[in-house]
Amino acid sequence: MHLRVEGPGIASIAGIERCTRLQTLDLVRLPAPELERIVGLTELRQLYIEMPDGDVDLRPLERLAHLEYLTLDVPAALGRRVAELDLSRLRDVDQLRLMTQPALREPIDLGWICGLHKLGMLVLDGFVIADADIERLRALPALRRVSFTPRSPAQAQLADSCLPVSFGIEFPPQGHIFEHPQSHGSAEYSVGIDLAGQWDIETNLDAEERLRRLLARRDPELAARLAYDTESSAVWLLAANHADLEAVLENHRPRGLMRSHGGVRRSSSADTSSSRRRPRQSASTNGGADRRFLPGTR
Repeated sequence: MHLRVEGPGIASIAGIERCTRLQTLDLVRLPAPELERIVGLTELRQLYIEMPDGDVDLRPLERLAHLEYLTLDVPAALGRRVAELDLSRLRDVDQLRLMTQPALREPIDLGWICGLHKLGMLVLDGFVIADADIERLRALPALRRVSFTPRSPAQAQLADSCLPVSFGIEFPPQGHIFEHPQSHGSAEYSVGIDLAGQWDIETNLDAEERLRRLLARRDPELAARLAYDTESSAVWLLAANHADLEAVLENHRPRGLMRSHGGVRRSSSADTSSSRRRPRQSASTNGGADRRFLPGTR
């Protein structure tokens, strides 16, 4: 049995505790959903929570020991609460996604993950882990895919060297120039760089300001040709010429962020609006599927 509850017009999920045969539940954009009501749903195996609004108590999620798939996609205001969860009782979980928007680089301690021996995939979007957590991930017997934003280039290299080559380690696509064909036959190019992690400063907005100053001093003409579309996970630069972004990367190319990437990536010819100038990587492994679960699991 699958139930989807969506919209700010839903005042309460009262009565859901009577849906004792419920196996899959989506709670989407609800005002302060009372998660305590779903703790007794012992048949529940898949839970997807997207953008809850208001003061939400997430701690009942710690008691859903029967879950196999959990996606928790929360606004920035709830990022810290997600980071403070202890999910050690979710010993049957196979796929776990913890995401916050926009990416916050919120520190999260994965000490609770050691007992999740069935965990096959972990996605952390907007959370950064400690170096000690990489060893914890390496010890998980079923883990086959990990996606997270490294705290620094040094941590990316540590993950690359410690985690088995068979792991599908996925870091955000940074340091690659993407081509965006325009309707009039020309093209626009974009590149994203996590300069906050590379420079070890607070946010990528701070990093953008620093980069602007550096470029204005070094090459004022180049600086004048660049546009910015920065988000918390990366400083994104836009230019009409591929060579301009290459010039920036000469001095600021990310180090050790990917196992195998390179070259220019072409986006869809329809990908021309300002809100889609940079590729959005889905949490799923096929790049464009439902953010909840891997294909074939539903």
